[in-house]
Amino acid sequence: NEPAMATLHWLRQGAKLDYVEVEYAEIMDEVAEEERVGQASWSEFLSGFALRLLAVGVAAQFLQQLCGINAFMYYGPAMFKMAGLDGFTIQVVLSSVNFIMTIPAVVLVDRCGRKGLLRWTGFLMSVFMILLGVVGITSVQIPSECPDGTKTDCAHSANQPFGSVSWSTSVQIVVSGLLFVGSFAAGWGPVVWVFCAEIFPLKYRSKGVGVTTSASWLGTFIVAQITTLLMESCEYGTFIFYGTFCVACVMFAMWIPETAGVPMEEIQLLFEKKFGIKHKERVFYSFRERLWSDRSAGDGSSAYGSHPDLQRMQRAGAADGFASYQGP
Repeated sequence: NEPAMATLHWLRQGAKLDYVEVEYAEIMDEVAEEERVGQASWSEFLSGFALRLLAVGVAAQFLQQLCGINAFMYYGPAMFKMAGLDGFTIQVVLSSVNFIMTIPAVVLVDRCGRKGLLRWTGFLMSVFMILLGVVGITSVQIPSECPDGTKTDCAHSANQPFGSVSWSTSVQIVVSGLLFVGSFAAGWGPVVWVFCAEIFPLKYRSKGVGVTTSASWLGTFIVAQITTLLMESCEYGTFIFYGTFCVACVMFAMWIPETAGVPMEEIQLLFEKKFGIKHKERVFYSFRERLWSDRSAGDGSSAYGSHPDLQRMQRAGAADGFASYQGP
């Protein structure tokens, strides 16, 4: 397949020729192996190594929803009305920030890696979500009854009349909300979709992406149902609740392996080490050992060449212990 070989040479500019040729042979062997074994049955997909991969993908999609982003998107007007703000205007601003901050994610997802973006944006989401909740709990009073409307209509600052929230409190709440949405859009919003699309071997990919996408919609449904109940009973404590899931997002991002710059044929090796089990024999173990264990060529120059994709592959392998990893 000359076009495929030419494309791989172009992608790996700066890499040594023999490594590119071995990688090409590895890809072709993987394709042939996937064609030989065919599509996985549901019973095979929902067992063993594939089931563990599915659990990782489903967890990522659930956390993407339970961090609270759709609570903002669905109930933003009511939430910000508790701060004495025009909910509709703030909602338009939030949606605009959500769109604009997706652009840096597109640029950084390969440069900074999936793991790095998810970890740092998850940390920022935790800070701003919890800060929003703390400010609301300590600075906004919501009466149990309101003579002129709902409880949110009568929310007020201490020593202020119903419906009057101090300017400083409103600014803190708006800024925290905008920074949370911006952090989500730069990381957990788009990157989770990239991550879930690349962790499954070709044999399981269609089923894996389908189930994880369904998990995302299920998480959306759960958030839509519980947010109104939380706002009614916990008020600004709702943000603390979602903030705990933001912390879980950080923990999840710290656990997953880095997949940026790693060929799709190699990604399951990263998860084999994480899970401590071996999925099946692979035809490219010898190449993986050369790529991650043989750190320098005979002439002293880098075996990875100068291409940044191959350098990221080396760093990812070293960070996950592949220098000495021979399979579980």
